[in-house]
Amino acid sequence: MRDTKGQSMYYGDCAALSFLQNIQELIQGEQELADAAKELSSLSVVEEVPSTDGESVLAYSNANLGDLEALVQAFFTSTCGILDIMDRSYVENLLSCWISGNISVTSGSAAILYLVLASASQIRSNSPQDHHRSQSFFYHGRRIALLELTEYPSMETTQAFMLISLYMLGSCRRDGAHLNLGIAISAAKALGYHRAEATFTQCEENKQLRKRIWRTLCYHDLFFCAMMGRAPLAAAVDSAEEEDNRQPDPKHPDKCQQLGMYESARAFSILKQTVLEIYTKHSAPLERLQRLSRQLREMGTALPFELRSISPAAFPEHKCPKTRQLIIRNATVACNYYFSMMLLTRPFLIACLRAKYNKTPKSTESPESNDGSQKSSEVDKNVKHGAMTSFDTALKTIQLLHELYVNGVLFNNMPLVVAWTFVSALTVCAAYFGRLGDARECELVIYRANQILQHFMPYSPQAKQYDLILKKLSRVALSCISGTGDQPYDNSNLFWSDLFRLTPAHLHKLKEEETDSTLDISELFGLGIPEEGACSLSEKFGASLETAETDSPMGDIFHFPDGAYKDFSNYMLMTDDFLSEQQDFFLNI
Repeated sequence: MRDTKGQSMYYGDCAALSFLQNIQELIQGEQELADAAKELSSLSVVEEVPSTDGESVLAYSNANLGDLEALVQAFFTSTCGILDIMDRSYVENLLSCWISGNISVTSGSAAILYLVLASASQIRSNSPQDHHRSQSFFYHGRRIALLELTEYPSMETTQAFMLISLYMLGSCRRDGAHLNLGIAISAAKALGYHRAEATFTQCEENKQLRKRIWRTLCYHDLFFCAMMGRAPLAAAVDSAEEEDNRQPDPKHPDKCQQLGMYESARAFSILKQTVLEIYTKHSAPLERLQRLSRQLREMGTALPFELRSISPAAFPEHKCPKTRQLIIRNATVACNYYFSMMLLTRPFLIACLRAKYNKTPKSTESPESNDGSQKSSEVDKNVKHGAMTSFDTALKTIQLLHELYVNGVLFNNMPLVVAWTFVSALTVCAAYFGRLGDARECELVIYRANQILQHFMPYSPQAKQYDLILKKLSRVALSCISGTGDQPYDNSNLFWSDLFRLTPAHLHKLKEEETDSTLDISELFGLGIPEEGACSLSEKFGASLETAETDSPMGDIFHFPDGAYKDFSNYMLMTDDFLSEQQDFFLNI
């Protein structure tokens, strides 16, 4: 991976790039795949060069006040489940004061407002005006933040630089996003946000907001750990967040935002242990994977009912969020749980690939053990079950995101959705190479992932890069497997049930809200509505490819069968050469 100046940047072992490199290294020994593997390794993609031309006048006039209010709505709708650093009433008050001229245009508060509007315009990306607004508001907001909020740390410092990080992530400037997130985390630690609330004397509302900000910062820190392999910035501190199991106040006006972020952070608490205990140490004992998967399963089964369905009754009568916000929140929480399990069980999947291509590390073979008949080309069925769990969560992630795409719920630039889609598609391609799961289901999911990325491509440079990689990898996978004839696939087991799915009731309510609105929702929010006459999935692949819709009971979300790790207590899926030092493989993800 290289930046725009050609300088090499570091990506760690749990990054999606490292996973892709693992796949490339495993298939390059196969004669029919060698050329394709070489083609993958030669890809060189750099980050987008940002627009740097400053603008002295804000993209604002009294005539578009209503659209600015709609941008605030779009911001809180689209970030529900990934961001909780301020109350909506606070932003609405800032907008009102700014319009009436009651706050300085060079104050920290103005910087917060500008950055919210910049992020919302970028996420919505519905018109050239949105593009112009996003650049203009971001230019002024970041400039004010650097001038006014970096002399000493404050709450506005943490909020502003978190927003800068989010915006830069959507602009495919991930290293800059990570750098600015570090500033926000440093400011928060200087203010003691990571410490127990009992050590401070602020009012209760301020204490809770500090906790919400720290929770959000930790979540995004771990996201960068998982996608870029960077060492967590907040992992080494003595944080009280992990010990705080109190759910958000059900009577709070921003309960929807708070509950989504709370559960997303809980899912990522397991991802944190996965990064620190497995990928950082280059070793994955099965008993440790079992312990972490059990913890994640327990968290999944404990999800509130309102996160598994749409429950407007859970909110005060006049404070119920729009159905779209609830759908995005629930889907975000589900994807965070899926993503955490996908990363946790990835070692199983790579172990299956190593066995398939006869590249199992020597240290994993036990010829001197009691049953020493295990061959390097075989993988224990229980290890394969773990690999299938990774594959199954990838299927569910893309299935859910595709439902959001088909029903017009997605905005036009959502970097985390793009990342989830790409990692899930990589997992499916890896399973395809390893002859895991149902082949036609894999093909359908790869097609759906491509559809999702195609939706984001006109507005997201990151989606363009991921789409290029996925097309090359999937083309190799599909041609390779189709050329080998029918393979015996076994996908009869349910590895975990769906955490959240769109239902006809959800869509009916969504349609009612769109009908009642005096505005065109697709124009207001920049939603991905499929074009009329577009080829349906059943027409493209045949009706048999469509997977059956099942309503699974709550049950165990992450189910490993009893005795799954029998006789494997000392079996190491990842040894020193399992996640080897990265070679010169310059491919930016």
